Amino acid sequence: MGAEQKVVTNRAKCTGCGRCVEVCPTGAIYAMEHKDEAVYFAHRDGIKTVAQVDEKLIPELEKVWKCEPGTVTKEQIAGSLKKIGIDQIVDAADGAALARAEAEQMLSVHLGKKPVILAQSLAAQKFVQKNWPELVDSFVFAPSAMEAFGHAAKAAFFPEAAQVKTYHVGPVGPDAAEAGESGCVDFAVNARELYRIMIRTGSEPNPKRTAAFAKLPA
Repeated sequence: MGAEQKVVTNRAKCTGCGRCVEVCPTGAIYAMEHKDEAVYFAHRDGIKTVAQVDEKLIPELEKVWKCEPGTVTKEQIAGSLKKIGIDQIVDAADGAALARAEAEQMLSVHLGKKPVILAQSLAAQKFVQKNWPELVDSFVFAPSAMEAFGHAAKAAFFPEAAQVKTYHVGPVGPDAAEAGESGCVDFAVNARELYRIMIRTGSEPNPKRTAAFAKLPA
C-alpha cells in the first residue's frame, strides 16, 4: 500500500474586502446593489442627499458605456447626479484629505515610541483582529476616504436636516463591503450600478450637462 496521504484544506475566512468582485472573470460575483433605494431617496421630499465622486470610477464607467477613454469627466458624472436629484456633490479628493489628516493625527501619538503600521481598510482591521490579535497594538487603524466623507458630509452641508443620505460613487472594490458593514455611508455606488441608474433615469453622461463640486470643509 502506498504511503497514507493527508489532505489539508486551508480556506481563509471572508473579511469583506470585496476583492473577489474585482477579480471575478465572469461577473458572477458582484456587490449588492441598491438602485431603487438610491433613486428613491434622491427624489424624496424632506430628505437631503450628498454624494462623493471618486474619479477612479471613470474608466469602469466608460467601459460599460462602451465609449472612448477620456470621454467621460467627473464633472459630467456630477451633472448626472444632479439630474437624478442629489443635492450636494463633492470630490473624493476632499474625503481623502480628511482621512489623511486624521491618520496623521493618529500617527503623531506614536511618534518617538515604537514602529506602527497604518491601515485604512476595515477588512484589514478585521483580518488582523481575527487572526493576529496580539499585533493589534502595532497598527493604527485610520478611517478610509469614504468613512471620513460619511462622517463629515451631513454636518458640513445639512446640520439641521432631519434626514440626510450619503452616497459614495466609486470603482468596484471594498467600498460596498465596508459601507454595508460599517454604515459609514448609506450607499456605495459602483460603475455598474451607476450605469443602470443612469439608464433608468435618462441621466447618461453628457458634455452639455455638468455640475461643479461643493467643497467639503477640511
